[in-house]
Amino acid sequence: MNIETLKCIINSFNAASDDATRSNFNGVLVKSDGVNEITLVATNGHILSNFTIEDDCGQVMGERKFFLSREILPTLKLLAKKYKYGVPISLTDKLEVVLGANNFRVVLEKSENYPDYELVYPKEYQE
Repeated sequence: MNIETLKCIINSFNAASDDATRSNFNGVLVKSDGVNEITLVATNGHILSNFTIEDDCGQVMGERKFFLSREILPTLKLLAKKYKYGVPISLTDKLEVVLGANNFRVVLEKSENYPDYELVYPKEYQE
């Protein structure tokens, strides 16, 4: 994974809620198209961040969604410091996506329960 993609994920947490009672809103949705686009979505209920970045790590991730909770933000920041040019990304036997290597890694959990963020776009921004 490109280091810029990881930094964008980290910055997306600025739009996420820090309220523990709103678990669907206190993280970042990472959506891969399975080829070369990663979409990052975060909201706190008042603001919505939706950003798409090109990164060929989507080929490893496949076409799926992951929800990154606020709890792993410190680990993501450490990954960004450790890997200055790019973060290793791999697929396990259980088809889990892993960022990092050896003892220093994050397993991304597949998410199906994230709200449909496209429903809240104002009409003038919809295609």
